[in-house]
Amino acid sequence: MTLRAESDHRGCALRRQTYAEFLGAAEARILAERNGRRQGDDDVLLQRTLGGVLLEGPPDPADAAQHLVACLRRHERPDELKRAKPAFVSVAQERCRAGDLP
Repeated sequence: MTLRAESDHRGCALRRQTYAEFLGAAEARILAERNGRRQGDDDVLLQRTLGGVLLEGPPDPADAAQHLVACLRRHERPDELKRAKPAFVSVAQERCRAGDLP
């Protein structure tokens, strides 16, 4: 039982780190978009961290992350980004709560 709990804890910690890295990359891209100072590295980092979310899953945070990236790629209006980002955060928080496993 202890080994299972330890494994679950490590899984949650990895998921949390993956989601946080994606959120940081998305925040950087949103800020760069607002300031008009986009760089090629912004897209690479965003795509790399999205890949981490897709691999780590589960489907609901992966879908929310893909939606946020799609909004950024389409250069959606700020109000759409204001909906997409909190939607990802909310789903990610649900998945990071103790005992909430895919």
